Amino acid sequence: MGGITGITVGELAASIGGKVINQQDKTGGVVENYMLGALTPDSGLDYFSRKQKKAAIIRQEREDMQLAALETSTVCLVLSGEDKAPAYRVLQKANSRGIPIITTTASVNDIVTRIDNKLAKPADTYK
Repeated sequence: MGGITGITVGELAASIGGKVINQQDKTGGVVENYMLGALTPDSGLDYFSRKQKKAAIIRQEREDMQLAALETSTVCLVLSGEDKAPAYRVLQKANSRGIPIITTTASVNDIVTRIDNKLAKPADTYK
């Protein structure tokens, strides 16, 4: 377990039924915050700058929000809705910044529920 306040990228991927498609050596990074892709036309950069050490959970088709999240303190990018590779620009930016991308067919709502369930488990289950 990555600690009381966070889980590792690898644990996150396993708990949401996702797979890490790049930066396999970074799956031990600890996620301390979670942010959902902005649903407004506001600047994604302003939105994602609000939290550090986060997993940014964004729908697969929102390349603009994915790129914005990658410009901030992001531990991993979680792409929901489809289990396919992200846009080339997103993958290129993630690789240049050393940020793992997790893909999953789960919806954003399902991902949030699974994270809540994972974080709600008593601490002794992580020993």
